[in-house]
Amino acid sequence: MLTSAKSAPARDHNTIVLFSSHRYDTIRRADTIVVLVDGQIAEVGSHDELERKAGAFWSLYLGQGSRPRA
Repeated sequence: MLTSAKSAPARDHNTIVLFSSHRYDTIRRADTIVVLVDGQIAEVGSHDELERKAGAFWSLYLGQGSRPRA
């Protein structure tokens, strides 16, 4: 359901879709990722931005067994 909701064309460009996922393949396609740690916003950015930052999101991403893109 989340994948179809994210891939469906937005009816207007002001649409915001919020979802929570433990699957990083789903999160990777998001325009903006917000990382919460202990209920506080720890990081905000695209997948590529958070990869370069190598912070909380990237630690979780690698900890899941995901591999960085070559």
